[in-house]
Amino acid sequence: HKWVSAVIGDRDGAMWFGTGSGISRLSVSETGQQHWTTYAFDNSLSVLSLCEAGDGAIWAALGGRLGIRRFADGKWSVVAPKTGSSQLRVGKIIQASDGKLWFGTNEGVLCYDGSSWTLTSAGSGSQLIEASDGSIWAHRKDEVSRFDGHSWTSYSTSEVGFSVPFISGCWPTDDGTVWVSGLNEISRFRDGKWFSYPRFERERVLGAINGKQVSQGVIWLWSEKYG
Repeated sequence: HKWVSAVIGDRDGAMWFGTGSGISRLSVSETGQQHWTTYAFDNSLSVLSLCEAGDGAIWAALGGRLGIRRFADGKWSVVAPKTGSSQLRVGKIIQASDGKLWFGTNEGVLCYDGSSWTLTSAGSGSQLIEASDGSIWAHRKDEVSRFDGHSWTSYSTSEVGFSVPFISGCWPTDDGTVWVSGLNEISRFRDGKWFSYPRFERERVLGAINGKQVSQGVIWLWSEKYG
């Protein structure tokens, strides 16, 4: 494949790769033998996101209309949410700690609780994360939104503390903080408040992490130069 857009490992140890033309699954036997299985979809739709649910099913977001697929019992099925327009497009899938599935779409954030679908435009954005406090965050290039379990709150780039109206990413860390990066600046959300930091010169932040593997209170950022 020319490019890989999504990668996950499942509970059985197999690896799933979303590509520009479908999904490939790699399993390795106890003797070390590799076995590849490839799944192609109608019109060679690109795979934008993969997620393993708590029941072991694999969910995939594909570019195009009706772009949600679910793999269970050895076969793929089309999942059609009973909400949204015919132009609904899904970009990201995550499963929250409470078991609900969340889908970032071009029409807002879609939630599936196992029996019903809910679409809200308040949390607009095709990219999703879950913070350590269980809140759901969605972002697009000019806005980031937070769902606290009851309602959505949206923040513009100026409210985040950015001088340039552009959001490139959103990451949670284990201490309860959510970091939001822009073109060459970064802010963090903690205890209901935003804190911004000096701008990076021609540098785009790509991620943030902390955890048991690093010193307590230390946040690591990685970035790339541009221009």
